[in-house]
Amino acid sequence: AGQANVGVNETVTSTYRVVNHSPDVLAENVVIDITTPTGGAGRLIGAGAADMIGPAMVVLLAGGVSVIMNNTQTLDTILSSMEQLVSGASAGVFAIVTVIINIPLAFLIPSSSGHGALAMPLLAPLADFAGVSRATTITAWITGHGWTLLWSPTSVVVVGGLAIAKVGYDKYLRFVWPLLVALLVVSFAILGIAAGLE
Repeated sequence: AGQANVGVNETVTSTYRVVNHSPDVLAENVVIDITTPTGGAGRLIGAGAADMIGPAMVVLLAGGVSVIMNNTQTLDTILSSMEQLVSGASAGVFAIVTVIINIPLAFLIPSSSGHGALAMPLLAPLADFAGVSRATTITAWITGHGWTLLWSPTSVVVVGGLAIAKVGYDKYLRFVWPLLVALLVVSFAILGIAAGLE
């Protein structure tokens, strides 16, 4: 049947013929489209799933590192030695050091989920030892992570955005570094005030 024979209840597009049927027939057509390798929805779902494999692997690996550190008591050893360092530190200093420590981690692990899965098992107990609230610790962690992703070449958003805009990474850094320094100074001040108000 050609386009001239299209009835009142039918719509023809360049790729699909959509016919007004009962919900069960529509569901069957959707399932067939998704499970068919050449189906449009199947390709889209496959492409979306492929985009998520990288971050999922980072989260799994970070979780694996956390399990290994717990089972081998490595985490306990690190916490014991770090407890002595942070026990006398003020809350403001602890928050700022947390930001600084998480900058290289965010550079290496741009996934916030993976970074959090790796860093939080260490940061939460250290915050308890230092007498800093977990809310301030999480704010300090995400400040370091977010600030790093504004300039890091491992950030897909930065690299992709620069490619779309056709701006070189070196030109971007020359333009944005004063803003980055100002943001870091303001973030340190806000974190210091927040930690002091606890």
